[in-house]
This record gives sequence, structure tokens and C-alpha cells, in this order.
Amino acid sequence: MDFIRVLTEPAVLIILSVFLFLLIYTITKYCYISKNLTRLNSKFSEYKKQELIYRFKELDDYFHQDNFTNNIWTEFKKIVIFPEKIYIKSDSNSRVENISEIANSIYITCDSSYFFNEDSLITSKINYRFIQIFPTILTGLGPFFTFLKITYAFSSLNFADTEHMAESMNNLIFNIQLAAICSVLAVGCSLFFMALEKILYNTLCRSKVLELQTKLGELFDVGTSERFLLDILKETKNKSGNEMLIVNTLPEAMEKVLSKNITEGILPYLENIVYSLNKLQETFVGKNKGNTDIIDKLF
Repeated sequence: MDFIRVLTEPAVLIILSVFLFLLIYTITKYCYISKNLTRLNSKFSEYKKQELIYRFKELDDYFHQDNFTNNIWTEFKKIVIFPEKIYIKSDSNSRVENISEIANSIYITCDSSYFFNEDSLITSKINYRFIQIFPTILTGLGPFFTFLKITYAFSSLNFADTEHMAESMNNLIFNIQLAAICSVLAVGCSLFFMALEKILYNTLCRSKVLELQTKLGELFDVGTSERFLLDILKETKNKSGNEMLIVNTLPEAMEKVLSKNITEGILPYLENIVYSLNKLQETFVGKNKGNTDIIDKLF
């Protein structure tokens, strides 16, 4: 069978062209996803859990300006819990304002994989369902061209004379062989595409999504209901301790303040008054030596 003649057949060329187009399209889309996931992983690698509380505003601005993940990040921020109320409402979006003297870490109310997963980062970005029907398209081309070539082969038979009979039989056999080749080629391309697509998906996309989820898990602690209860209990105990401390130290503090005010403020004035009265007494005593005075009875 002439190999060159087979390759130049329109049916074979169409199957190979469709296969190459679908393969290039899939590789292009997966490379696009891989590039963005690599960029996100690199961005999250720049942050550490201990310093995230001070750099969250920087991270928030970056993802709000990123077209690839801005919608996902907006939804993700709704489950972020700060140790203090350090964000305000601005244009219907939470925005971090000032952070100072905060020792606790930021945590989230559910796992980050609920937002950053394969559906949100891969399948929704490249119309994954459309890619999944590519093997079906390739497989469908096989029977289509097979029956088309068989129909053409039988319709081109010429038994009118013995001179064209041999040529018609040769064309019939060739077209039947070509029809079988179309089916085998289409199914082979479909199987090859499915295998290569799975390898590319796991290598370029899925592995990097798992890496991204791991990095988010290292940055954000998941706050369960038990943690909320513990935080409330700790806060209540701290407030109760502070109130008891105030109640216990208040009398002593008031005593110290009053003693200090009396010692430093009132006593000097009383001493001056006594000194003035003594001077008046001495003056009256000098004028009336024989007379007693009420002040003499007081001092």
C-alpha cells in the first residue's frame, strides 16, 4: 500500500489536522493555567505566617488587582478572621486599615481548598468540559470517514466492461483499506490525546493547585467552633481578671492618692495658717500682756 498516497488522502489529512489543532489548543490552555499557578505560588512563598498580620494589606491589594483570582480572593476574604477589628467597610469590600501591637495570627473559618481548588483555578478558566469532548470528536471522525469511504468505494465500481473491472476492484480494495485506516487513526489519536491530556493536567495544573493549597494552609490557621469558644473563654477570663484586679487595688490606690494629696497639698497650707496664728498671738500678747486670749487656750 502506498504510504504517501494514504497521507495525502483528504480524510487522513482532516483527522490529523483536527488532532493537531485540539492538541495545540489543550497545551496552550494548560500552559496558561500553569503560568498563573506558578505566579501565585511564588507570591505566597514571599510571606510567612508570623508576618502575614502586618503584610495582609499588601497581599490584599495584589489579589484585588489580579484578574485571574480577584473574584476568588473576594469570596475568600469573607471567611478571614482577624485577631482584632482591623478592617472597615469601603465600597462594599472589606479593606484592612491599621494594624498595631497584635500578636495573634490571622485564621479562616473553613479550609482554603473550598475556594482555591481545581474547579475555581483550572476547569472554570479554560472551559474544561469542552476539552473533555475532544476525544469524542476524534473518535467520531473515524466512523464518519470510514462509512464515507466505503460508500464512495462502492459507488465508483464500474462493471460495464472487463477493461475497467480490474481497476474498479483495485480502487474498491484501496478505499476499504483506507476506510479501516481512518477508523484506526481516529481511535489512536483519541487514545493518545486522552493519555497526554491527563499527564499534562496532572503535571502542569493539578500538582500546582495542591502546592497552592499547602501554602495557604501554612499561612492561615483554620478556626473551628472549638477555637471560637476558647477565644471567647480566654477573653472573658482576661476581662474578669482585670476587673478583679481593679477592685482589689482601688482602695489601696485611693489611699495612696489621698495621703499624697494631704501630705503635699493640705499640710503646707495648715502649717502656714498655724504660723500666721502664732504670729498674731505674739502680737496680741505684746499689747496685752496681762490678758489671756482664746488663741492661748488653743495652742
